[in-house]
Amino acid sequence: MKIISAVVYKPQLQTALEKKTADVFCKNLKKRSGVSLLQSKTSGKISIEFYKEDSCSEEVKALFDGITVPGKEGFRIRVIDNPDGSGRIVVLGKDERGEFYGMARLLRKAIVKKGSIEIPDELDSLSMTPQYPLRDISWATGTKTIPTVHGQKRNSRRISRIWRCSEQTPSSCFRRRRTTVCIPHFSRKIRWS
Repeated sequence: MKIISAVVYKPQLQTALEKKTADVFCKNLKKRSGVSLLQSKTSGKISIEFYKEDSCSEEVKALFDGITVPGKEGFRIRVIDNPDGSGRIVVLGKDERGEFYGMARLLRKAIVKKGSIEIPDELDSLSMTPQYPLRDISWATGTKTIPTVHGQKRNSRRISRIWRCSEQTPSSCFRRRRTTVCIPHFSRKIRWS
């Protein structure tokens, strides 16, 4: 389903994370394709909707009848493509984090080119629950950042230098990069100043 003219539907009552979910979705697609999706409180001919299971209507829940109910932080996705050109893409998260991870899955699977965005029909009736309770959002949204602990970007940049070193000897590695060393030379002391 092509979603160039889609509307990202934002219901009235939303938490901060639910608002961020729609914002991240729109910003990411604009950055990758150049297409701006409209965010509105009314749905359009093609609408993309993000819901939390405990705060959505019975009509939305009925769309997911027969699809496995996910566990904590899980989500379900429906891609409804009607013959008249209208359609809906509905992401239903078990909780707020599940809703966010559903959006991230949608972003990863979207076929994005300059001026074109397409959601594959294979996502219809998808239900997923994480195998492990901790997931990293930076990998989920497709950004190329290293996971950080407590926002320590400075240290993550230094860690990334460890992975990129191609020097043959520890001494040349130390002369070139005074703050870190590469994996083969990792037995040496690292200065984190």
